[in-house]
Parts: sequence; structure tokens; C-alpha cells
Amino acid sequence: MSPVEPQSYPPADAVLLCEDNDHVRMLIERILIDAGYEVLSSAHPRDALELGSLHADRIALVVTDVILPGMSGLEFVGRVRGELASVPTLFLSGYSAKAVSDFGDLPGNSEFLQKPFDQEALLAKVAALRGD
Repeated sequence: MSPVEPQSYPPADAVLLCEDNDHVRMLIERILIDAGYEVLSSAHPRDALELGSLHADRIALVVTDVILPGMSGLEFVGRVRGELASVPTLFLSGYSAKAVSDFGDLPGNSEFLQKPFDQEALLAKVAALRGD
């Protein structure tokens, strides 16, 4: 029996995920992993910012909830983009896009996906943002 080779990912191929709802986060992780993406995830933006900083050279996309504990998703992405410039971002929310706009305008190079969503909708938004 040969040893299992660890999966290697090309540079800038990870998705940084920040979602405070455990069930939603685990579902998104599973969908993205099954689709071949490496996922770095956290329930809290502070921890996700640390992950982003530690793995900045590998992050190709950020997926985040609009409402997070301690800061908004817009603030979180602003901090991430302080290190990763205009990394593509997918914002998620149970609120409508109109309600989300009350938190501020989404930055450039980003998309919005309303919860609940299905696997195909998530993967289509991710692929579009990544240019796949």
C-alpha cells in the first residue's frame, strides 16, 4: 500500500471563509471542498483576519457573511483588502440586497448571494469571481 500523497494547491488558490453560523459555514466548506477548492474558514472575523494574514499568498477569494460578530462583513473585507488589495469577494446574507445596501455599498470586485442558496448558485458566483 502506497502512502497517500498530501493534496497540493497552487499558489493563490484558497478561499477565505468567514461565516458565524456553524451549519452554514460547514455547508459552504463542504460544497467548496467537494468542488476542489482549499478552504480556510472561521466563525469570527478576528480569527479569519489572522488566517488571511498567515496565508495571504494563497488566498484567491473571500466569502463572508454581511453581518458578523464584532464587525460588519464590509469592515472585515476592508481589513482583508488592506493586505490583499482587491481580492474578489462574495458577500452572503439572509437579508435582501436592498437591505444589505443599508450597511454600505459593496466594494468593487465583489458579488452578493442571498441566503438561502443552493450549491449551483454558490459555485456559479465563486467561479465567476475567480474567472474559472
